[in-house]
Amino acid sequence: MSPSPSPMVSVLIITYNHERFIAQALDSVLMQETDFSYEIVIGEDCSTDQTGAIVAAYQRAHPERIRVLPRPHNLGMVANFAATYLACRGTYIAMLEGDDFWTDPHKLQQMVGFLRDNPDYAICFHRVRAFYDDGSQPDFLLPQRPPAPTSSVTDLLPFNYISTCSSAVFRRQFTSFPAWFFRLSVFDHALHILHAQHGLIHYEPEPRGCYRLHAGGVWSLQAVDKKKVAYATNFALILLHAYPYDYARERHILCEMYYTLAVRYAAYQATRPALHALLHCLRHHPHKQAWGATPNPLQLGEVGLAIGLQAGFPQLYRVLLQLRRMGFALRTRLRQVRR
Repeated sequence: MSPSPSPMVSVLIITYNHERFIAQALDSVLMQETDFSYEIVIGEDCSTDQTGAIVAAYQRAHPERIRVLPRPHNLGMVANFAATYLACRGTYIAMLEGDDFWTDPHKLQQMVGFLRDNPDYAICFHRVRAFYDDGSQPDFLLPQRPPAPTSSVTDLLPFNYISTCSSAVFRRQFTSFPAWFFRLSVFDHALHILHAQHGLIHYEPEPRGCYRLHAGGVWSLQAVDKKKVAYATNFALILLHAYPYDYARERHILCEMYYTLAVRYAAYQATRPALHALLHCLRHHPHKQAWGATPNPLQLGEVGLAIGLQAGFPQLYRVLLQLRRMGFALRTRLRQVRR
């Protein structure tokens, strides 16, 4: 028996070298109790372990529910995701990464039900429990700073509070991805922005799944510096290509976003992109209307000076940066003493 040709929901799973985790992920989908049809579409990206054999066994056991999309060669995370997304046939798409899992058997029913009853919404997502696979640190909840129950693309642009794709259900909106999407190192923020252009975002505070942090994770345990530079680069692509804005009305938003981008690049000594971001900030700054707005000339000058020192006097920049950190530590210590 083959999967239904027109399921209401497609559960999208991308997986690579998840032999220890993929069965738990699939079991958490198969336990869902719904009054609608759903399929499970698995993008198996040429794993070098037993992941491919495991998902093939699940497909044989549940041919009416599961489709596996084997790859002729490793596509990489973004391309594998895009190909799997385009193979989905549901009106709604629920994502689950191969090393995560859901904990609520009514998750799909409740979240898809919300989107069915509220056509103005494009995304519904919930909180998740994040845990370290080796038990080395305590569990915690994501997002750590919960958003409002209803938000929009403008709220989502500065900060991706949809902490993991495994928590989100989308109303399917498009049948292709733009070329810039494939230049991303991670795609989740851009994916949410692309969907949120078509409707509102609903947040549910109850945790309905688990996000696993482990050594093989693509993003979760990367070095902080590497993650922040990658985030800044992805943010630039989103800002340039994905965010729908009225320039005359929202140029200050562009200015602030480019300023934030310049600060982030400068903090990690990525001099050339920091300079480009600062120039874009100056280009979009509504200086004729409001020099008192953020960023003000003093803030812009500070970032420009940092970039200039990095480019021309890198050793001096490092010394000044260390002195600044020492001064901050001293001020903090003095405040503690005075208390």
